[in-house]
Amino acid sequence: AIDDEPLLDLTQLEQDKEVLGVNALIAMFELFSDSSAEQIASLSPAATNCDAAKLLHALKGSSASMGLIALAQLAKRLEVVQKNSASNLLGFTQYQQLESCRQASIAALQQWLERQS
Repeated sequence: AIDDEPLLDLTQLEQDKEVLGVNALIAMFELFSDSSAEQIASLSPAATNCDAAKLLHALKGSSASMGLIALAQLAKRLEVVQKNSASNLLGFTQYQQLESCRQASIAALQQWLERQS
C-alpha cells in the first residue's frame, strides 16, 4: 500500500543538501510544486487530449529528482497501467490517488526543508 511507502528519500535529500545547499533545494521545491500541480491538472479526468503515459513519465522523473519516492513510484505504476490501457486518460480514482499523494509529498518535503534552514 502507498501508506507504507516513505514519502521522502532522506538519503538523497541529505546528499542534495550537501552538494546544492538548502536555498537551491527550496528553489527547486517551489518550481516542482508549480510544475507538478500543472502536470496533475493536465491528467484530470476533465482534461481532454491528454497523453497520460507521457505526463506520468515526466512526473515520475521530476518526483524522483526531488526525492519524492512514493510519488515517483505511484507515477511509475500508473504509467505502466496507462501504457497497457486503451484510454489516454487516467481514471478518476487514480487521479485522486495521485493528487493526494502529491499533496502529502509536498507537505512532507516542505516540513523537511523548514527543519533544515
